[in-house]
Amino acid sequence: MRSGREGILARSWKRAPLAFLFLTFSTASVAQTPVYPLYGIISAMQQTMTTNDLRIIATTFDYLQDQTISDAEIAVIHQYNPAFKVVLYLNSGPTTSASEVPAVEAARGDLAVFQVASLSAAVSASATSFTLTPRKNQAIVLKASTAPGDFCPASDSTQNYVTWIRIENEFLRIEAFNAASNAITVTRAMGGSTAVSHAAGTPVLSPVYNSTYYPGGTAGVGLRYMFDPAKPLAAEWLANFAGNPTNAQKTLTTTKYDGMWFDTVEASPYQAVDMNGNAVSSWNTLANAPYTPEVYRMYQETRLNTVQNALFGSLGHWPFLLANNMASGTYYSGTGDMRNLLLSTAIKPRPLDGYCIESFALDGDTGPSPNTGTQWWNNVNMLMDAAQNGLAALPMVYRAGIKSPFLETSPQRDQMEMYGYASYLLGVEATGTTKFGIPCLYQANGQRFAQVSPRYYWAIGKPAESRAPSDLDGYKLAGHSTYMRKFTNGLVLVNPATTADTPIALGGTYIDPEAGASVQSITLAATTGKILLNPSESPRRRRYRSN
Repeated sequence: MRSGREGILARSWKRAPLAFLFLTFSTASVAQTPVYPLYGIISAMQQTMTTNDLRIIATTFDYLQDQTISDAEIAVIHQYNPAFKVVLYLNSGPTTSASEVPAVEAARGDLAVFQVASLSAAVSASATSFTLTPRKNQAIVLKASTAPGDFCPASDSTQNYVTWIRIENEFLRIEAFNAASNAITVTRAMGGSTAVSHAAGTPVLSPVYNSTYYPGGTAGVGLRYMFDPAKPLAAEWLANFAGNPTNAQKTLTTTKYDGMWFDTVEASPYQAVDMNGNAVSSWNTLANAPYTPEVYRMYQETRLNTVQNALFGSLGHWPFLLANNMASGTYYSGTGDMRNLLLSTAIKPRPLDGYCIESFALDGDTGPSPNTGTQWWNNVNMLMDAAQNGLAALPMVYRAGIKSPFLETSPQRDQMEMYGYASYLLGVEATGTTKFGIPCLYQANGQRFAQVSPRYYWAIGKPAESRAPSDLDGYKLAGHSTYMRKFTNGLVLVNPATTADTPIALGGTYIDPEAGASVQSITLAATTGKILLNPSESPRRRRYRSN
């Protein structure tokens, strides 16, 4: 269990102290452990952590998502907190290296495809040239193979590749394609499939690639194929497929990792593109129709259930599995019902152990900026539903991957993280299973180190009111853009607007633990949050929890 011995008192300093290390708060309002559970992320770690770093992480957070932590470091964390879960990131959507491409091409029937065209006329079993009809007047994007044979080379296959189409259950290698006439020349019966005749109007399917890893895309990397979640390879690749160097079975049986973090678990393929990098939607070959979000989610459940059972067979216990990309647009029934991943269902009796709401309060490709408007509202609404129904939603304040270090270096981190935590407190429940996620590390003076703000120890108490998710705006103060929720030992306020809110009368006297002062009214700047505590003792200065 987390030890209260560490508290948030200053310990020996091995690094130059930072100017922003001091905040003020009431001594009586400090808990021994975070008031609401936290989990952390470390991305792009290129250094060995100190024992103090590991101790802070182990006694502050419940989970850690990381890719580079060593077995020895995990062992130290477990010494401080045996219940701690260290989980390894694994992208569950596409293949991740050029060396994997030939292996998955041997099972092309299990790869994701989309409808690129249809046959303009019937095609005999021996025809090698024919014409395609565009789909909905969209240009047909196909490219001729540049490498020989049925399989892409195992290196740099975005520049030297084999391209193909699928018509029913036959695979056809592309030898030439004329974009002006939509005429295509192929080699039939590719990869051991059987050449048969195909009727006019039959859908012509093309592989779904990932992001910039398509034929002719970024040089120096391999193609990235997407998996069809309805097919066996999708689960095998995660659990124990021999060609995958970072599969879950290998990780959980040969390292000290406690579980896996599956990225890009959504109701559609993540960053799915065609041969020119244009966004596409996936095709359900079992139903011979486009995937709907609900059906795609159903097969995601099937896939996760298969992985869970396969890992149980290897480990002798249920694996600890978290996933990323719980999104408001596909969370509820009728839009994808992805909340089912956190429920026991007939398809998947064991729920995921947690599902991350990435970019819960902050987003941005080149640095964090606050969510506002509909994006902010939808994320808090989704959190409220999860918290009130006992679902293990894991809001991550900013990105949950390689972009997360941007927050570590941001000069506005303190303000933006407070905005995220206050937004989280609008939706949290005392008996829920949600956890708030933040980067474990800070960067300053050329160093990277574990540090935790005292805000997570301010004893705000339990929610004194809870509204239905659809009534989130019931927390909004009349005549203001600010939302306010009452707790047993204070108030939480959030202004998600892009303009400052006018002075807000609080209806009583509270302690602002950041300023160490009593307040009866406040003005909230744009996209900021505030935690106010009931009066107790005079504020005293304490340090951040750090080395």
